Amino acid sequence: MTITLRTNKDAALSFGELDANFTTLGLTHGMTTSNVAVGVNTVTATTGTITTNNVTTLNVADVDVSNKIIINETPSNYANAMFVSSGPAYDSNLIIRTSDAVAGNIALTYQREHSGVAAAGIGVGYFSQFKASDVSTAQFLGRVEHNINDFTDNNDYNTKLRISTYTNVAGTQTEVFPIAIEHDNIEANAPVQLKSLSNTDRNALTNLKNGQLIFNTDVNKVQVRINGDWYNITHSS
Repeated sequence: MTITLRTNKDAALSFGELDANFTTLGLTHGMTTSNVAVGVNTVTATTGTITTNNVTTLNVADVDVSNKIIINETPSNYANAMFVSSGPAYDSNLIIRTSDAVAGNIALTYQREHSGVAAAGIGVGYFSQFKASDVSTAQFLGRVEHNINDFTDNNDYNTKLRISTYTNVAGTQTEVFPIAIEHDNIEANAPVQLKSLSNTDRNALTNLKNGQLIFNTDVNKVQVRINGDWYNITHSS
């Protein structure tokens, strides 16, 4: 249905024409300007906000943006996704925070809203996953997760950062957490491999700190930095 313009008709619009114009715009009886539904194929937003109550799909065919924003995409494409932003390059999806302060570093905050009471184990984080031309189902790569570690009350708790990786053997994915970091402890759940350096490479190091460890390939020993010098860590057989 098209809109009948007064300038095109060159005469007063009839009641039927007015009603038809409002119907075409999506403004029906009982609706207000705050919930107008515009029936068009493409919406281009230069300012303001686009809001949808469509719980099925709002994708690039509906909203014209530089790349693509998908809200409530079908689970077959993005399982359980409520929001997907897609672009062809690593810098296609940016979150920018403007700040004049040197300490204004945080550009994004993830917030977990737990329906129950606070307790150890509650956390928030993000997964990394991939698809490829021969991998149609998204495969997990790992996650970064902040958890409550010890919780007494809102004034007495500690947190833990966990980083995971995945192994995939015979089609079975297993998530492992090789490292966990607390405010006063680093927990290694896998062997730690020190950097291997020759004497020449070691002596070329900068920003040296007491307590640093390396594996010296010239003497085949672990060395520790103590009081500004390197010492072998020896063992007896």
